[in-house]
Amino acid sequence: ILSIILYAMIFVACVGKCFNCIGIPCTEENNKFLCDNGNCIWHAWRCDKENDCKDNSDEVNCENKTCNVDEQFRCANGLCVSKRWLCDGDDDCKDNSDEDQVMCSNRTCNSTGQDFQCTLGKSCISSSWVCDGEDDCVDGSDELGCVQPTCLSTEYRCAQGGCITNRWRCDGELDCEDGSDESGCPPRNCSAKNEFRCSSHQQCIPLSWKCDKDPDCEDGSDEHNCPVKPTPICPSGYFSCEFGFPACIIKTWKCDGEEDCSGGSDEKNCSGVSCRNDQFACDNHHCIAQSLVCNGVRDCNDASDEHDCKGLTPKCDPVRMYQCKDGTCISKSRLCNHRHDCPNGEDEQEGFLKCNYNECLVNNGNCSDTCVDQRFGYQCQCSPGFQLNEDGRMCDDTNECLQKRSVCMEMAQCINYKGGYKCECYAGYQMERGRCKPTGDIEDSEFVTLVFSNKIDIRRLRVHSNLKTRFMTVIADQLKHAIGLSLNIKKRQVFWTDLRDENVLRTDTNNLKSVKTVLSNHEVRSPISLAVDWVNDHLYWVDYSLGTVSLAYSNGDFPTTLLTLKPMSLRSIAIHPEDGIMFLTVAKAGKWLIMKCAMDGTDCMDVITENIKEPTSITIDYQEQRLFWLDGKLNTMSSCDFDGGNRRTVLSVFNYLQHPFGISVGLNEVYWTDVMAHSVLKCNKWTGNNVTVIDSHLHFPMDIHVDHPTAQPEMQNHCIDNSCQFMCIPLPSGGAKRFTCVCP
Repeated sequence: ILSIILYAMIFVACVGKCFNCIGIPCTEENNKFLCDNGNCIWHAWRCDKENDCKDNSDEVNCENKTCNVDEQFRCANGLCVSKRWLCDGDDDCKDNSDEDQVMCSNRTCNSTGQDFQCTLGKSCISSSWVCDGEDDCVDGSDELGCVQPTCLSTEYRCAQGGCITNRWRCDGELDCEDGSDESGCPPRNCSAKNEFRCSSHQQCIPLSWKCDKDPDCEDGSDEHNCPVKPTPICPSGYFSCEFGFPACIIKTWKCDGEEDCSGGSDEKNCSGVSCRNDQFACDNHHCIAQSLVCNGVRDCNDASDEHDCKGLTPKCDPVRMYQCKDGTCISKSRLCNHRHDCPNGEDEQEGFLKCNYNECLVNNGNCSDTCVDQRFGYQCQCSPGFQLNEDGRMCDDTNECLQKRSVCMEMAQCINYKGGYKCECYAGYQMERGRCKPTGDIEDSEFVTLVFSNKIDIRRLRVHSNLKTRFMTVIADQLKHAIGLSLNIKKRQVFWTDLRDENVLRTDTNNLKSVKTVLSNHEVRSPISLAVDWVNDHLYWVDYSLGTVSLAYSNGDFPTTLLTLKPMSLRSIAIHPEDGIMFLTVAKAGKWLIMKCAMDGTDCMDVITENIKEPTSITIDYQEQRLFWLDGKLNTMSSCDFDGGNRRTVLSVFNYLQHPFGISVGLNEVYWTDVMAHSVLKCNKWTGNNVTVIDSHLHFPMDIHVDHPTAQPEMQNHCIDNSCQFMCIPLPSGGAKRFTCVCP
C-alpha cells in the first residue's frame, strides 16, 4: 500500500512539469506544446484556429497568417485554403466562408468559350463534356441535340453495339462480345499455296505456322500429325518442354500439378511423389517444409497446406477479450469482478492504474484528447481523423491517404490535412458530381484505351466503363509470335517483340502501315519484355535466352547490353526514368524474385524474395509510386513500395488468374491478360474488388499497356544537359550525379 501511495504522490508532483514523466517532456524542444490545463499537443497544432487543448490555450496570442494570394483564399477566421477548394461543397475553412452563397452564385463561365453554361442556373462545365453521353448539367442541357457516333465504313458494327475492323468479320475468332461477327459465315476459302486451313473450317493461318510447336488454330489442329522434333537443350536445373513456349522451366515445377509448358508436357508421366519425413506432401504431389504448414500462407500451389488448420493457439480479440499472462483469453466483462479468472489473478489487482480507480480524474489520465475510465484501467481515445500515438496517450493525425488508398475517385489525388483529407482532381480534370472529368483534350476517364499483343496481332481496345460501348482496331496483324509490348504514348509509337522473328518491331498509330524492325545490328534471341523510357527516348528489353538486359535509342541506334545474367534467368522489366531505377524478375538458384537496379544495370538489390514463385510480369504505378506484379504459379496479383515494403495481395482468385501474363495500371484500376482464359480483365488496384472481364475469346493475349497520359506522366529529365557522346542514362538520387554515359 505504501508503494502505491508513493507512486501516486510522485505522479501528482509531475503534473504541470511534463506530459509523461516516464516519456518525453512536453516542451517546444520536443515539438510539443503544454496546454494551460496540463494537456499536451503537438506544437504544429498551435495557432491553427482549432481548439486542440480543449481550453483554447493553444489559440491565444497568435499572429494572423499571410495567405498566398495567387493560390490561396483567406477564410473569415484567418485560415488559408487552396482556391481550388472554393465553392466545392466542402467546409474547408471550418467557418463555411469558402462556401459563401453570394460568392459562389456570382461565378461566371469562362469567357474564352472553353466552358459551357447550363440552361438551368449558372452552373459551368467544360465544353468537352458536351455530348459525351452523360448528363453533367442538372437539367441535362449538355446532352440535348447530340448525334450518337457510328462505325466507320471500314468497320463492322456488332449486334449489341461496338465496332471492329471489317477484316475480323468471319475470321474464325469471336471479336464481338456477342459473337455476332462469326454468325452466318460460310466455310473459309484458304490459299492452298500460302495458308493452312484449320479443322474448324473457319480459320486460315500462314502455312509456315504449321507444326511450329505453337497452336495457332483455335482447335489446335495446326499441331496435329507433326514430325517429331528434337527437344530443346536446357541448362542444369531446368526441364525441357516438348511443346511451345517457354522452352525450359525450373525443374521443381515438373509434376507439381500445374501445366507450365504449353501442352502440359511437364505434367505427363507423373507418379506419386515421396516426401521426406521433415516435409509435407501437398495434394498435388509437391513437397514443402513441414514448418510451412498452417502458417497462413499458401505454400502448396493447391493450398492444401492450409486445410484443417485447427487447434492452433488463437490470439485474444482485443475488443472483447483480455489475454492473461499465460495466454488464456477471458471476457473483459469478467475483469474486476472480485473473482480470479486469470490463473495468476492479474485480472483482479487493486491499486493505481488497476481496479476500482478512476485514472481520468488526475490530469485527464495524461490523454491529449479523451480519457475513458474502464472497470480495469483506462483508455485514451482520439477524435475522428486522429489515432493514438505509440505512447498510448497523445493523438496523431491519421493520414487517410496512406491508410485508405482507394478513398478518392479516379484521376484524383488524396491531400491529407489535420483531422481529415480531401480529394483533388489532377491537372486537366475538374470535379463534377463526385468524380473527376477531363476539361480539355485528355480522353474521358469513363473510357479506357488498352493496347495488347495477341500473339498473331497487336490490338487497340477502347472501352467504356459500362462495357456497353467498345471499339477494337488492329494495329498490326499477320504476326508470328508477338509477346512483349510497350508504348511511347506522346509520340504515338507501339513497340513489340516477336519470338519467331527474334527482334523488336515498331509502328506509329498515325501510320499503321509503317511497321519497322528496330534492332538490326544487335544479337537478339528471345526478347520477351520491353520498357520504353519516354523521357529520354530509349528502349529497354529483356532477352530470355541470353539472360541480358539491353538498351538502345527507340530507332535502334547504339544498342548496348547493360546487364548479363544466366540464360533463362530474366523475364520482365519495368523502369522509372525520373528515379533512375528499373525492376526485373530474376531467377536465382532455381527461385524467382524481383530485383531493383539502377537504370545502367548497377547497384542491384533483391526487393521481393518471399512468397513468390513465378512472377510473369511487373509494372509501375507512377501516381502512387508502387510496383505491381503477377504470379502465374501462386495465381496472385500483388503490389509493394519500391523498397519492397507495404506489400499487399491485391487479388488471389484462381478463376481470374488461371495463367496471368501481362499487367498494366491505369487510373484506379489494374488491367491484365490471362493466356489460359484468352481474356483481358480488370479490378480495383487497391482492393481487388469489381473484377471484370473486358474481352474474351481472344487468341493468346500476352503483354498489355494502358494508353493514357498517367501511364507515362511528365517527369524531370536528368539527362537534359548531359555531355555524353552516345547515350545518357538517368541514375538514382544519392550519388555524385544523376546520370551516366554509356557507349555502344
